[in-house]
Amino acid sequence: LNHVSGITAHILAKSRVPLARLSRYCSSYHCHTSENDDDWIRVIRNIVRSLGIDIVLPVTEKGIELVARNRKAISEFVAIPPIADSDLISMSEDKWSFQCFAKENGFSVPASVLIGKAGETSIALSDLDSIEYPALLKPTLLDGGFGIVKVKEPSDLADMWNNERIIKGYQYMLQSYIPGVVFCLGLYSQGGQIISYTLWKTLLTSTKRLYFSARAMEYVNNEEVIELTKRLISAMKWDGIANIDFLVGSNDGSVKILDFNPRFGQSLLGSLVAGVNFPLLSCLGAMGMEYPSMQQQDAIRYVHPATQCKLIMSRFMGRRPPVKVQWKHGSLQFAVRDPLPELVYTFRRIVKRFQSRNHVNR
Repeated sequence: LNHVSGITAHILAKSRVPLARLSRYCSSYHCHTSENDDDWIRVIRNIVRSLGIDIVLPVTEKGIELVARNRKAISEFVAIPPIADSDLISMSEDKWSFQCFAKENGFSVPASVLIGKAGETSIALSDLDSIEYPALLKPTLLDGGFGIVKVKEPSDLADMWNNERIIKGYQYMLQSYIPGVVFCLGLYSQGGQIISYTLWKTLLTSTKRLYFSARAMEYVNNEEVIELTKRLISAMKWDGIANIDFLVGSNDGSVKILDFNPRFGQSLLGSLVAGVNFPLLSCLGAMGMEYPSMQQQDAIRYVHPATQCKLIMSRFMGRRPPVKVQWKHGSLQFAVRDPLPELVYTFRRIVKRFQSRNHVNR
């Protein structure tokens, strides 16, 4: 939003020391830690009135859920963007619930079986005959690749179920692993109609966390994925922001829906580089204003800051970088304009890694 003149951003969050607080684009920061919806509504109302705020724009899953549950009360004193029904949001956040919805409505998804809670459930192989291996053990309520473990053979399943990467207390499902290319489509819609979208495919992922969000991506066109998304959003009658992961199989080229995330994606700045400003569209929707035409530019490659630094270092050291990215399309341009959050984030990662190594050495 700082790329649009006339918009001032104020932040309300639970954390007392978030990176966003360090941004030069943050006009004021407010912290509230209550778990009670009425308390949050009261705090939001007070901030809105004291600062003359026009729009409340929720950006995290918890924030979106809060506004969806209390849209009537909040919209009485401030504008809010189009947001899906709270029950629909809860369904789409849960990977298993969404898989069931997709199958019931005729959409193709990888074969999956619900296992149960890690640490509380034993696995019966007889119930998993529909799964082809290799397969993935996936938590149903975590994103970003956390807690995912690959199982090569059925005989490995019991041991992997007790793997240290399995997060105890979380519900898990077992899903057939399909080799292919991951595509992600970010969108903003209203009444089940897509207003604007961006579509990218993964070029690089983290070497340490293979199922983590892409570190480098290319914005592309894929008519089959786009048409599938239009059908899905129409079936859900979706309002607002969403990010959907697809898999295009390398063996048969079939397209399957992997996940549905009812929030802004980590590729938000990449979408801006490609030509679509999703937060601005949300604000315009909140004010009931006309949407400008925003269409992505294809063949643009975007990388996250740490990855872009590694690519630059590879070039200086005479190595051939795995991905070529223009400076104007990378994320470092944003970090240079607003360096403090990125510097603190990098420092925290270094400290955490150092502490982890010391713990292992002991």
